[in-house]
Amino acid sequence: MKRRITALFLALALLCAILPTALFSASAASSGTCGENLTWSYNEATKTLTISGSGEMEDFEWGEVPWASIAFDIQTVVISDGVTSVGDFAFVSCYELKNVTISDSVTSIGVDAFAWCDSLTSVTIPESMTSIGYCAFLGCSLTSVTIPESVTSIGNGAFVSNFSLMTFTVAEGNPSYSTDASGVLFNNDKTELICCPGGYSGAYTIPSGVTSIGDNAFDNCCDLTGVTIPESVTSIGNEAFYDCSSLASVTIGNSVTSIGERAFEWCTSLTSVTIPESVTNIGEAAFWACSALMKIAAAEGNPSYSSDASGVLFNKEKTELICCPNGYSGAYTVPDGVRCIGDSAFGYCSSMTNVTIPESVKSIGESAFMWCSSLTSVTIGNSVTSIGGWAFSGCSSLTSAYFCGDAPELDVYVFVLWDELKEEYIAIPGLTLYYIEGKTGWTTPTWNGYPTATWKPGSEDKPTTTFTDVKTSDWYYSAVNFAVTNNLFNG
Repeated sequence: MKRRITALFLALALLCAILPTALFSASAASSGTCGENLTWSYNEATKTLTISGSGEMEDFEWGEVPWASIAFDIQTVVISDGVTSVGDFAFVSCYELKNVTISDSVTSIGVDAFAWCDSLTSVTIPESMTSIGYCAFLGCSLTSVTIPESVTSIGNGAFVSNFSLMTFTVAEGNPSYSTDASGVLFNNDKTELICCPGGYSGAYTIPSGVTSIGDNAFDNCCDLTGVTIPESVTSIGNEAFYDCSSLASVTIGNSVTSIGERAFEWCTSLTSVTIPESVTNIGEAAFWACSALMKIAAAEGNPSYSSDASGVLFNKEKTELICCPNGYSGAYTVPDGVRCIGDSAFGYCSSMTNVTIPESVKSIGESAFMWCSSLTSVTIGNSVTSIGGWAFSGCSSLTSAYFCGDAPELDVYVFVLWDELKEEYIAIPGLTLYYIEGKTGWTTPTWNGYPTATWKPGSEDKPTTTFTDVKTSDWYYSAVNFAVTNNLFNG
């Protein structure tokens, strides 16, 4: 998701870069330079851009290529003999690009060089090629890829999000890479699984002997339904199974010691995960936005992690709450003894309705309750001194946050929603922060821009809104809510 959001913003930036030229130039440029000894020319009639000359192409930033004003029109690219490299971001988001010819003089393809060319269905990588950059063909529509004998370096995510890609083929004499019968790409001795083709369908058993699953290895394999990780594997890379939306089951072998950041993010069909004894490190947001996930079970003998009866994941001593499964529904009381709620710990628990945080908790991490869209109330114990940025961002139903202690230190954008009309973050409409009279640091009628009121814990005076004639979406709701809860009038 993070990459998709970033790609969207970058695409908008590219569009903004293009529009001024397109709108205010009498005619778009059709030729120029793109390297010390390279030129480019564009044939409007054939929609063909040709790179000519000798030596390396310049590396670009997104949207800053000299042919930016015609990028959305290019259908064919010809890299002529003599050119030795394709620069970073050279043809990113050339959405109409269908044909690419790369001469035998080219030895490297740069970062994101052909990313998001979603009309590109095939490319021939020449025998001269030695390196293919990070995300070089991300988001294309390639159906097969042949890696020649000369290629010794392929960057992470080079072929991710090619949903029609069915197989990798590696030249027999290649010293660095190999494939299996399913067309999955490995290093030469098959100890690292590098990339599963995006069109793979069904369950997959990783071959015994593989020791690591690389970053983004199964990223966006949307038809992958199950995976078995053998005892030989010791590490699962960052975003290894990112957005495998059909992945319903995963068996993690007993030798895995680390699970990377966002390793299973957006695996929306995954229902349960067992963390074996061997795992000693789980990266941030490893199971974020797994909306069907009901249980994370840590093996009893695991020295680093534990879980409770609700399937919530903690560190071994249960002093840090690491991850609540996103399928959790209803109210949840954080166990006494927990000292911190980790970053993204409850993120995307969209069916959670209210949370009670005990006195033992001292800090709430960044994005801890982000996008808990059904969360209506939270009670925060008197020891919490800091709340991280975006902690309750996107909690659109949150109306009441009850604080038992002094005012904590707030990071930016804690209780916010994105306002589409204003195109900015605003305080959650209808939310009131309640504090106990006499506690320090609080102000009335607002604190840090959020409406406030007092309350008495453990009594029947816990404020409730009794009016029905004002909607929570009304701009004046917070003022009316404050007046009613403080008995200034009855609504």
